[in-house]
Amino acid sequence: MSKIYALLVDDDIKWSQSIIIEALEAHNIELHHAKDLEEMKASLEKYPQKYSSILLDIIGLKEKNQSSADQSFIAAALKFLDHSYSEIPRIIVTGEKGVWDSAKKFWQEEVVFQKEDQDLNKMFELIKKNSFNYHLFKIKNRYKDIFSVLQKQYPDEEVNNKLNILEQSLIELLKKCNEGDKTIIKGNLTKIRTIQETVFQCLHWIDRKMLPVEPYDTNGNLKFHKFRDHLKTKYNNGVEFVPDTIFYMLKPIYVISSKYGPHVPGETPTYSPTKYTVQAFTFALLDFLKWFGILLTKYNS
Repeated sequence: MSKIYALLVDDDIKWSQSIIIEALEAHNIELHHAKDLEEMKASLEKYPQKYSSILLDIIGLKEKNQSSADQSFIAAALKFLDHSYSEIPRIIVTGEKGVWDSAKKFWQEEVVFQKEDQDLNKMFELIKKNSFNYHLFKIKNRYKDIFSVLQKQYPDEEVNNKLNILEQSLIELLKKCNEGDKTIIKGNLTKIRTIQETVFQCLHWIDRKMLPVEPYDTNGNLKFHKFRDHLKTKYNNGVEFVPDTIFYMLKPIYVISSKYGPHVPGETPTYSPTKYTVQAFTFALLDFLKWFGILLTKYNS
């Protein structure tokens, strides 16, 4: 399980140190600590994409030279986060019951926990959930030109079902495409082939002329070479179904992802695919999906 990073903003050094140890040892959550609002801003500026949650003590320090914490800290911190880092989930914590009651009343849109074992366990679970959702958000936002088209509803329900499966596979691929473990590389290449085949299957509803007469074998598997030969013949006859950029990427994506993904090579390769192989074909696949999105948009209109 990959480590989760969150930012803790609290002027109580002793409690902060204890909770940092507990978070790491018991939950694989690495808490970075900021004592005041200025340190929080500096940490977020230094690591703008690192933290999937921000933990704020309800009474804190706005400036380094402040002699004592005050309740105006939380309003200032939330105002800054709303303006500059609104996409990062935040959690309010407090060690005082009366302050907790007040926070629940005046900050109803915020999640508030007490510094007690039962509440803290719930807080750690929420941080884990936030991490999953935040990384999902970052992936979809980074490639929003791809995902925005996949998430639309189309006239045929089977197309929608296939696109939903494709979207989930693409998210898993993008989450792991930088990892170098051999098993993960093999799984990523399998996902690349599956996503490409799913696109071919969806083309049936968009434009039948793009598919050969018999695009699938008796087991329902794509006859890739028949598909590509069909497109090549049409292309040579002046019917440009697929632009050059996409057409010449189709074969290497399919061949490499098939050979080293779901299939076992007949002999041990002298040089096996690496994470860089996966990254190269992942981005080629994204280009393929971008072109597919153009077709989907035409199909929908």
